[in-house]
Amino acid sequence: MTSGKGSADTGTGGARTGTETSGSGDIVRTLELLWDAGPRPSRGPKPGLTLDRIVEAAVQVADAEGLEAVSMRRVATELGTGAMSLYRYVPGKAELLDLMLDRVQRPGADPHAALGDGTWRSALEALARETLALYRRHPWLLQVNQSRPILGPGALDGMERVMAHIKPMG
Repeated sequence: MTSGKGSADTGTGGARTGTETSGSGDIVRTLELLWDAGPRPSRGPKPGLTLDRIVEAAVQVADAEGLEAVSMRRVATELGTGAMSLYRYVPGKAELLDLMLDRVQRPGADPHAALGDGTWRSALEALARETLALYRRHPWLLQVNQSRPILGPGALDGMERVMAHIKPMG
């Protein structure tokens, strides 16, 4: 993916790798896609793909091969379709990255599960361990500059979970 591309030192003997920036695409369209609020096409053939399938395929490519491997063409290959067909669902790679970020930031199966033994310290420790596990599952997240976060439903659910567990701290 090339949107918002820069370079960052990885700490591996001076090797440099590209970074991506969240929120670098069409912010209005990204939010419409995240919150399912955009206009739906009323003409043309019935869509053969879904936005969920496209995002899931992009995350799988990034998990397996790194963020550099994610392109509209590569995701389309995973889905067995042409790259141009993806543009019916996602305007471009920058918006796809935002959708991927929101997808992986969703809380787990039971977002209301207790963390630790109920104390603020154990809750923060459990949240830190969950965050570490997230980055281990999706190492490409380290290549994304999230200084301009996109607040989609997955990210907000995750934030609410954190706030609920640290609220007792005062």
